[in-house]
Amino acid sequence: MTFFLVKRGVQKNDAAAIRPYLNDGVFGAVSQNIVQSKAQHRHTLLESLNVRGLAVEDAQCTAQGQSIQVHFDLVYRAKTVDDANQTLADEGQDRRHAERWTFSRSAAARTAVNGGVIASRCPSCGAELRLSADGTCAHCKASVTNGSVDWVVTDVQPAAFVGYSGDSALGLAAPTTAEGVALLTAADKDFSLGVFEGRVKTAFLALQDAWCKQNLDAGRAFMSPGAYFTWSAQLETLAAEGRRNVMENLSVRAIEPIRIVHGRVFDDLTVRITAAAADFEVDQSNKIVFGDRSVRPFMEDWTFQRSVGVATSNKPGTLENTCPSCGAPVSLTQIGECRYCKAAVTSGKFDWVVSRIDQEDGAGSGTGISLDNIGQGIALQVGGAIVGGLLSSLLSNRR
Repeated sequence: MTFFLVKRGVQKNDAAAIRPYLNDGVFGAVSQNIVQSKAQHRHTLLESLNVRGLAVEDAQCTAQGQSIQVHFDLVYRAKTVDDANQTLADEGQDRRHAERWTFSRSAAARTAVNGGVIASRCPSCGAELRLSADGTCAHCKASVTNGSVDWVVTDVQPAAFVGYSGDSALGLAAPTTAEGVALLTAADKDFSLGVFEGRVKTAFLALQDAWCKQNLDAGRAFMSPGAYFTWSAQLETLAAEGRRNVMENLSVRAIEPIRIVHGRVFDDLTVRITAAAADFEVDQSNKIVFGDRSVRPFMEDWTFQRSVGVATSNKPGTLENTCPSCGAPVSLTQIGECRYCKAAVTSGKFDWVVSRIDQEDGAGSGTGISLDNIGQGIALQVGGAIVGGLLSSLLSNRR
């Protein structure tokens, strides 16, 4: 989520938007690059950005402070465009990249119950997040960006694409789907695979429609925060380029469970959705610029996730546009909390949410091209580092 919030600010050349998440050193370098980009009337796009895997490579907890180092395997197509969205530089296709991020905080810092900076709240006083240029809260004057009250990004480095698995480290998949269903049913007597598959179809069609309308509000409640920010970033990129995805004659032909994890923290249920549609992109004049109107079959693997211990309820939930906690009409904050009862609706603590969507990897087998060939404006080098990556779900190349 930190990534998406930072990257959205970078793509909009909005230094103020990224201030809460970066320490002084990283922010100074990135904001300077933003100033240069604005002066040159250009901005950076990382098209089809998604994580193919991530791994915690190091964690330190000492009397002086705490840090966590995360490696991201990424796939995206790097571009630089001008203010008129004319392409200045382009990798040409999706390529594999990787980055290593370090998150740090002081030894005395504790996780903010109000969600902290990613929830647009001061982690010290809880007020709406408003920072001065020096990173202090406008309300309580606490320093938010020095790691004393919340995690901040203190380093970003380029890395080699490793090929880490996206599988959960907190549970093992059942040997067969039948055994997985049995485990879920043993823990949740009201769980029904048939009912679940019906909800999958509803979510699939609703989210595809929301994607094509470039408005995720209708599907926000059953998307994990990571999935939501991934799709939002992609839609903003499409809108900035004056493009829109269209899916005509969409139909679902089959839904098949292929992997079930009854984990220690989350239950993951992955289904393979076989569908068909005419899938193409149009520009602002509705002229087709990619694809055509031929209906073709396609397959996507959708992973739905919820917390262990959550039981199936007969009450209306997220797919019925109802908060599963308080019953109010769904109205969510940036990170998926109910505006009425503050419940974390999209966290999986109440209902299944879409956490990951996989398609065949369309990227080449290489690790990408030299930064010198891309140009500084694409990768936003920060003292030899690249600002990018994401702490989120794996999503498809097309999304």
